[in-house]
Amino acid sequence: MEYKRTITKQQLIDIIKVVDSHLQKNAPLIAIGGSALTLLGLKRSSDDVDFIIDDPDKVLKAEVTVGIYAQGYEGQIQDPGVIVTTILPKDYIQKSLEDKEISKQLTKIKLRILSPLDVILTKLARFDEKDIVDITAILKTFRYTWKIMKTRYSQYLKLRKGREHDEYITNFERLKLLYEHEIGPTS
Repeated sequence: MEYKRTITKQQLIDIIKVVDSHLQKNAPLIAIGGSALTLLGLKRSSDDVDFIIDDPDKVLKAEVTVGIYAQGYEGQIQDPGVIVTTILPKDYIQKSLEDKEISKQLTKIKLRILSPLDVILTKLARFDEKDIVDITAILKTFRYTWKIMKTRYSQYLKLRKGREHDEYITNFERLKLLYEHEIGPTS
């Protein structure tokens, strides 16, 4: 099956509404990555549908996943507290955002959006050209102070071990250069 490659904000909302209409129980979802940025209006479209499902129920996770693929879209539904291999700080849900307009259209899905600062810090795991474009859009829109970014980064860094820890430090230094170029001095 060939999957549709770009997903606009309205298409993403429509996908979520269709999945919502078929669920048997509540599904707490947190939009991550490109899906989060698309819902926030920081990105025109996403390549796939990315969410964390904050429920350990594997059947529910399968229902959400099948609901996305059945509509012809590719999706990744991550387990609670993890994005691929990146472990999130325990307070990621409390720091996430709610879009009340979208939430009003849903009955079973409890939708939240990963905080833009957390999106930046999760993108440090890979930090490729697409991630840099996304991070730049967040920085220019939300204009976090370097102190706030560094404080949150330290929470992420504590969750990394070995090579992943070292790469995260290197990518944070690259982020610092990007920040200085786009926003200004870090001190």
